[in-house]
Amino acid sequence: MNQYYTFIMDVLKEVAHRQYKDRLFKAIFENRVYLLSLYNAVNRSQYTDPDALDVNTIENSVYVGMHNDLSFIFHSELSLYEQQSSYNPNMPLRGMLYFARLYEKVLSQRHKDVYNSRLVKIPTPKYVVFYNGQDIKPDLIELKLSDAFEVPDSSGKFQWTATMLNINKGHNKKLMEHCKALEAYAEYVARVRRNIKDGMDKTGAIDEALDWAAKEDILNGFFRDRKSEVKAMSITEFDLDEYGMNRWSEGREEGREEGREEGREEGRISLIVSLDKQGFPREAIATAAGLTVAQVDEIIEKNAVTA
Repeated sequence: MNQYYTFIMDVLKEVAHRQYKDRLFKAIFENRVYLLSLYNAVNRSQYTDPDALDVNTIENSVYVGMHNDLSFIFHSELSLYEQQSSYNPNMPLRGMLYFARLYEKVLSQRHKDVYNSRLVKIPTPKYVVFYNGQDIKPDLIELKLSDAFEVPDSSGKFQWTATMLNINKGHNKKLMEHCKALEAYAEYVARVRRNIKDGMDKTGAIDEALDWAAKEDILNGFFRDRKSEVKAMSITEFDLDEYGMNRWSEGREEGREEGREEGREEGRISLIVSLDKQGFPREAIATAAGLTVAQVDEIIEKNAVTA
């Protein structure tokens, strides 16, 4: 238990020090030129006016535990772009909840009333998840809300789809060719991971990748001009990357070997409750524990009832 507590505390101290909106993917694509390039690559379009993007991202939304999302309205489409470094089959449900918040915002801004007898027109939703985790996944996966239904329903009447694109280096080559910013992001992440695999410590691996990106003038000096910021973001992201891949999986394996699965789960619950009492943000706890914010809320509320 102590090894998990120590690691989570290290990660969450860094998380609490900074805002989760400061994620590298989001930091890059907050640049409207790069965001329009990504939109064009995804939709095979050739639009040229980045100022036409109406960015409407909801900041610090703990409602569905999404921290590095980008949403915008463009040509009557409401797009949500979410980067994930771990595979999550719950993205359709999370996206549906997030879109509900976005549509509330849009309707309020447009002074539209859904109780009016006239049909209220809304921007067409487009939901894309950019996956760069280390699990082997195909270039494209369509994640459907119906997969989560307790009673199977193949009618398609109640469906919400998240299109997951694998953006690890070597995947979706056409997409990368048409969005150099995405290609640069993928190359940077791959380089850090390769450095770690070759034996570098995490900080050294990040420093080497940053020096390379600065020397090559990647993204017009983005990595050079914002080096300290990118390094800080990278340290936490690769902490969570490593944690998500190894720490909980190691705990699960140890629990199976020792026949202590129930005890391990009780220990995790106890740790989650303890971190909450210490004031760590629930969205940060959820990310470190590999859970949704709703699941963390439920664990904490149940503990409060039974305490």
